[in-house]
Amino acid sequence: MLCPKCARETGLVSNADKCPHCGAQMTMAMPNTPSPETTDKIITWDDQGSILTRLFNTWRESMFHPTRFFNQMPTKAGIGKPLIYILILGFIGIVFGASWQLLYNALHIPFLSMEIEKIPFLRNFPLHLLLGAWVIVSPLFIVIMTFVMTGIYHLCLMVLGGNKKGFEATFRSFVYAGASPSLFNILPFCGAYVGGIWFIVLVIIGFRETHRISTGKAVLAYFIPLILCICLTCGLAVLAAILIPAFLTSR
Repeated sequence: MLCPKCARETGLVSNADKCPHCGAQMTMAMPNTPSPETTDKIITWDDQGSILTRLFNTWRESMFHPTRFFNQMPTKAGIGKPLIYILILGFIGIVFGASWQLLYNALHIPFLSMEIEKIPFLRNFPLHLLLGAWVIVSPLFIVIMTFVMTGIYHLCLMVLGGNKKGFEATFRSFVYAGASPSLFNILPFCGAYVGGIWFIVLVIIGFRETHRISTGKAVLAYFIPLILCICLTCGLAVLAAILIPAFLTSR
């Protein structure tokens, strides 16, 4: 029996129990009742009203109630509004991250300060100019990386047979999962690390709920690019270890 709220298979044979996925009370479907796939869904950011209210409520819902949020998120509502959402929160996170970095360097805090003098092509540029330039170009970087990373993850979902709702669904889930944790950069010292961990959790939940796939497939879809990068790096390291001594010997 399918749940009338989340449209996932419940394994139940009667309407006397609750859905094990979302907790909704099972009810017998009426003949003219629209299915969950055709029922209009909406999230706060897609609604009308004050932009600050919608921004805060969407952030709160996606951060602290991600399963419900991504389950209710429409998958065919366009990419314009999600893109604005990630631009706003992503830019705020980058501004705070750059500001904290200036403070870390001014106080010479170990492990957090950027030692740009050790980078040959950057050593002649003041840190505040580099960070200022980064803040200026960051909106373009956010847009480009959003599409690139969505494309990579959607390809991984396709390989796993988990792209059930199409590219737009992957885009919207990745945007809301990626944008919301960026506000953790407001917190000094640990904000970026906490945000990075929560980003992984939200992306996995977003893929699972949006495409109606298992948690295992969602986890694998997220980690496939990382696994491939590690394998590629190890392969290049082995190749270099073989070729470099041979080259030096030949000389």
